[in-house]
Amino acid sequence: GTQSRLPEQATGLFPTPDGTRLLVAGEEMVHVVDLENLSASVASAAPADTNASAVAVAADSAAAPMFAGAALTLPRAQLGTLAAVAGGVLPLGAGGATVFAFAPEAGGVYLSSSVNLSAVSDLDALNTSSPAALEVALRVPRGPGAAAVRALHLCTSEVEGCGDTGEPALWAADAAGCLTATGLASGKVLGAWRWAAADAAQHSPVALAGNSSHLQLLAPCVAGHRQTVLSAPYSDLIAAGGGSEGAACGL
Repeated sequence: GTQSRLPEQATGLFPTPDGTRLLVAGEEMVHVVDLENLSASVASAAPADTNASAVAVAADSAAAPMFAGAALTLPRAQLGTLAAVAGGVLPLGAGGATVFAFAPEAGGVYLSSSVNLSAVSDLDALNTSSPAALEVALRVPRGPGAAAVRALHLCTSEVEGCGDTGEPALWAADAAGCLTATGLASGKVLGAWRWAAADAAQHSPVALAGNSSHLQLLAPCVAGHRQTVLSAPYSDLIAAGGGSEGAACGL
């Protein structure tokens, strides 16, 4: 049968480039949400004066099967418990590939890839009771003694995106308050910045997201206070390079 609720805690959310599907990484599996089917179900169930309760009922109804099995198994056997997962589509090989980045609680950042999940036409065939396993392909270079990463974002836009770097970039926010960007083609660290002071970062939640032009960071401005959404163009961050903040992060 199908489920209308995620059967495990989410560790990462990322839409496909065409906006028709949402990839949801849990603690064990990667699930694929059919956003077009969900939108149609919500629209058909909601009255003309659509309100939040009507949308909630539609999204929770059996007519809106958001999660039908799982598409992939995460590499927990290799990496242990994952603190954060990010993903994006890259033009690799015929039809492209979905690239995943993993940040285990034990430290480090690792990459893996699968078929392009946005290009698979049969979603029922994609979400199965026996999903394929993701295998770790490589470890992303990080400085010695780098703190454990708590949030990830992959920018996989074309050349004009990702801060005009000409390559996809992996953004990582760690437990020491450092935000770093690494080019996935060159392997170079493109810059480092402070998202929080080291002592404050230990007690502050953080999340990363973005589109083709901007990075968004969700964190409290002051430890213990409400979270704030901070947004900046990739190009501005890359141009600044981090400066003294980069030095403070060991770069």
